[in-house]
Amino acid sequence: MNVDKFFRCGNCNHFEKCRINQKVQFNDKICDDFEAVDVAMFDLFVRTEDNDAFHFYVMPDGNGYLWFLDLVKGKLELPPTKEKDKFWRHEKKRKEIANKIITHCGVDGADESFVLAQITEISNKIEENAVLQRNKEQRKQEQQGKQNNVIKGHGGVFGDLVIEPLGGYRYLYNYDGKRGISTASYDKETHIHYIEINGERFVFDTSTPPLKTVLFKVPLEESIQQYINGDLEIKKPEEIFDDIVNYLEVLYDIEHESYYSIVAIGMLQSWLLPALDAVFYLYFIAKYGGGKTAFLEGLSIISRHGFMAGNISPSAIARMTHKYGLTLFADEFDVRTQSRDNELYLVFRQGYRRGSPYIRSGDSRNGFKEQIFDVFGWKACSIHGTIESALKSRGLPIPLRASRDYTLPILNLYKEKLGFPIFEELFFWYMENIKNLVADVAVVSLLSAVFTQRNEKSGTNADKAILPGNKEQEQQGKQRKQNIIEVRRKLFEEIIQDFNKEEVETLSKFFGRNEELLFIAIKVCKAFEIKQLSGLESAFIRKSEEDQLYSDNFLIELLKETLIEIYTENRSNEAYILRKGEFTGCFYFPKMEIYQRYREKLKENDIRGISSDRFTDYLQELDFTEGINVRKERVEGKVVKTLIFDNTARKSLGIEEMTEYTQDQKSKIEAIRNTIWELQNKSDDKAAEYDAIKQKLNMDSEELSFYLKKLVEQGDIIELKVGYYKLGGLP
Repeated sequence: MNVDKFFRCGNCNHFEKCRINQKVQFNDKICDDFEAVDVAMFDLFVRTEDNDAFHFYVMPDGNGYLWFLDLVKGKLELPPTKEKDKFWRHEKKRKEIANKIITHCGVDGADESFVLAQITEISNKIEENAVLQRNKEQRKQEQQGKQNNVIKGHGGVFGDLVIEPLGGYRYLYNYDGKRGISTASYDKETHIHYIEINGERFVFDTSTPPLKTVLFKVPLEESIQQYINGDLEIKKPEEIFDDIVNYLEVLYDIEHESYYSIVAIGMLQSWLLPALDAVFYLYFIAKYGGGKTAFLEGLSIISRHGFMAGNISPSAIARMTHKYGLTLFADEFDVRTQSRDNELYLVFRQGYRRGSPYIRSGDSRNGFKEQIFDVFGWKACSIHGTIESALKSRGLPIPLRASRDYTLPILNLYKEKLGFPIFEELFFWYMENIKNLVADVAVVSLLSAVFTQRNEKSGTNADKAILPGNKEQEQQGKQRKQNIIEVRRKLFEEIIQDFNKEEVETLSKFFGRNEELLFIAIKVCKAFEIKQLSGLESAFIRKSEEDQLYSDNFLIELLKETLIEIYTENRSNEAYILRKGEFTGCFYFPKMEIYQRYREKLKENDIRGISSDRFTDYLQELDFTEGINVRKERVEGKVVKTLIFDNTARKSLGIEEMTEYTQDQKSKIEAIRNTIWELQNKSDDKAAEYDAIKQKLNMDSEELSFYLKKLVEQGDIIELKVGYYKLGGLP
């Protein structure tokens, strides 16, 4: 059946054969009156071979849709047009269109609910189509990613490709021995960003699109062109290292000369990041005016993607680090991260090891959706006081003092000019050499080999249950353990195969986190052909000694000893026994006096004093909690903050829980029992009411509540309902 479609403008009576794009057009020209009316109504006549006519009304909604209202079939249909589904998700808009269709079409028997239902049904189909389309695009992008390397907008190493963003969506690349600049493009069909190099397409990961603006330093255009043309001399790594150390020595004073090399090695991690699975941080410790901020600024100049975190709002730290691949420098870190849920603090906690993303919940149209950010990277910060020990263990402390050299404040004004040439040296060394340091397939192949061998010898996990007394299985269990030890040994030897004997011996002197950090430092030294093993060893020995001296467990044990001594010495002193309240009968003692006694014990152990905040944290570990059993009480006529040694705290300290009451407490308990007995016998409910007990005994509410609670816990009385008691065991 041949069908001819005609449109007639209901406003100006044009009657022309036309086509449908995103707007109704007549002879490829937009009808003048179409733009002039809010809702233009069009009649659509469909003529068949038999000249039968079917009548439709057509309404463009101003958003690219043409609505067809079939007056014969009673259907509302939408022809295929470019999807713009957001408009139709609003119920108010759908109702407006339903009313306009009824008003302008004059449909017999059609009410708002009918038309609205039709529109809603189509809206749902639009949403379904949108989801299908997005899934289709995602599959296209995934397929594209399989065919080509997926790259990140902040640059890095991707197989044989090394790229770095220059701004304006431009990327400097080194690929297959060829250098150049490629500008990112956008594929409208698949909705992906990509760059093309030598006719090959590289697709950007959707979470890290190409960068229009860079937040970090990039080389001069002149230097870039020299590199592309092969006219730029790439310095040797040991020469660059010497330049870095000289730069630091000129601008800063450090107590130990070896620290200059330690700082340089730490900073080089930012350039070697693609070849590292973990990093160690640097913590610059000094009082105010000690030069911490200037040191961080100087390092940010010569680091890869260096950026001062103070320029980013706390809520955007993770997102910006993920998007731009930033190397963060945080000034006064302990002040900015006093709250443990602070995003800067959490990014530092998560960001020292590869594959440990920072995850938070974010708003979306359908509620909350997780947001995943890769925050791995080298970082440094300055500290005025103390930081959490777990975070502190992930880095090396660098002590600073205020310099008396009058030239340094002026020289630091020019540190960017002094540091930028070194930045360029590092940048182009990175472009030329980093991909050679990234791949380490030997470990992967070895893993496959040793685990295959182990499984062949040991069988599956289901076969590993060892029954008591079964000697054959016990022998198999011992063999499996021996195999595991052998696997560990082979993997370790493979990983350190490029270490010399002296480096292996130095590594073996440490264990745990310090061994891990030293291993990373030695790898950095080897990558840059730096011989600083003795300096590293000295730095890590100092760190290990400080870790031992300042380990939380050790300091908490000293506090525990202090508290037990104070309790033992003063427990029998009636002046330190609470006489009323929920902790009646408990020993309590002024917090400040305990703090002073603790500081004395620290001094006896050659440990410098700790802050009051850290002291409070340690008390929390021993179940002394602010607002519960750490609160103000009257001691010798003065109201001071005290520690109350309640049952929970005594249990943490290993002190026996109080089982006996004083004579005065026993008398009050007996009076309460007798009163309850008397009142419950007089009551029809066979229960004693709280107010009646209080009135008869003339006892303070807080004190009475304390004793009633104790008697209920001990089973001496029963609380039938709120405020009503009877003696326990009685009917």
